[in-house]
Amino acid sequence: MNTIFVFHQYKFELKSLNKLTFGFIALFLIACGSSETKSTAETENENTENQNSESAIDLTDMEKTDLSEFDFPIEIYIPSNNGKPEITATEWGSIEIRIGDNFGVEIIPNGSDITSRKADMDKDLVFTYNFIEESPDLIVYEQTILDSGVEPEFHFFMNKTINGELFEIKSLAEMSFKKHHIEKMLNAAKSIQVKSAS
Repeated sequence: MNTIFVFHQYKFELKSLNKLTFGFIALFLIACGSSETKSTAETENENTENQNSESAIDLTDMEKTDLSEFDFPIEIYIPSNNGKPEITATEWGSIEIRIGDNFGVEIIPNGSDITSRKADMDKDLVFTYNFIEESPDLIVYEQTILDSGVEPEFHFFMNKTINGELFEIKSLAEMSFKKHHIEKMLNAAKSIQVKSAS
């Protein structure tokens, strides 16, 4: 009788111990899960902050310019300290913005995309290209004529979708730029947006 009682008591303690163990395991898993969730949330937050810092544009010494008079309902920031801008509409439907010898940008609605541009560059028999920066929407490149003694030029080509329309934005091919000139033009290109309501 005593043996049976001890056995029942032992069996009861085992059940209690199992429930207690199960409870600790459940708490541990919940704690790990919430920690993991927090970690994921923190990671997503950091990614957003990184994207925001990467997409930050330096608009120092640049002023907003409205292009709606050229039937382009967009705004762009352009340098304000390098002389008067020359803004012209071309016969093929683009807009060219020139400021002195170091700033020249063309904005083309329904333009070609990066893949097409790179394919054209691959077929080029005159210039050799070295990509300095490359992403799905942007290429910055050095353009040289091998063994010519001519200094290399630097250019960029960018795609931007505005109101569902693909725009091609690029440095003017007929102008020659140094590497440090590209940054200001890139900032201008990145600043393009739909014209804000007055």
